Amino acid sequence: MTLSAGVGVRYFVALQSASGGRDKMFRLLQYTIKLLSSLLSQKGLSHALRDTLAKLSTLESALSASRSLFRMGNCVEFAVRALDSLRIADDQLRVWTTLVNCAKAAWMVLDHAMWAHKATLASLSPSLPVWLSRMWLLTLLLSVARDLTHLNIVSHQANSHSKNGRKEVNNKKNEIQLELYKNCVDIAIPLSSLGYLRKEVGAVCGTITSVIALAQIAKKL
Repeated sequence: MTLSAGVGVRYFVALQSASGGRDKMFRLLQYTIKLLSSLLSQKGLSHALRDTLAKLSTLESALSASRSLFRMGNCVEFAVRALDSLRIADDQLRVWTTLVNCAKAAWMVLDHAMWAHKATLASLSPSLPVWLSRMWLLTLLLSVARDLTHLNIVSHQANSHSKNGRKEVNNKKNEIQLELYKNCVDIAIPLSSLGYLRKEVGAVCGTITSVIALAQIAKKL
């Protein structure tokens, strides 16, 4: 193995071991498969590629189930975060952050229930996927409101800092802006699940935000 290949392998292992790194890899693969399946289905090749599409669908379902299993217990984490966010000094940011964490906790409860339903551990309402997508959409909309509020606060802080302090604040501002863009793009995913957008639109957006999320994690390594 060459030196560059060895470094690449070690970097991949570090990325996979990082918090959320493995989930983002699975997410990227999941939405790439969704996009590929959607494109192949619409090219008049669905009959000729029936077996291939069935295998892609099985793989996508397995990835989705694996990610749901890895998220098991996250509802408790977000509930704790909601309590912690009550200590945020700024009134508006405190409200939006608390609402986001409460919505994420509720979304994770539905996600856990969906995993149990797919694993045939429980028989739940057929409308559960719809409510799951609705809660995800609500979570993203609240996240956008929080990011806009946070961005406004940081923008005002940048004007009151020295040159060195302003650079640090601007870096923070860029991080918030990237998170805002990610959340805005992600909105297309639940909208496509609910039938308001075509499925390939949600798949494209999911692929884009997965790449951005992986880049954010890789940057911290």
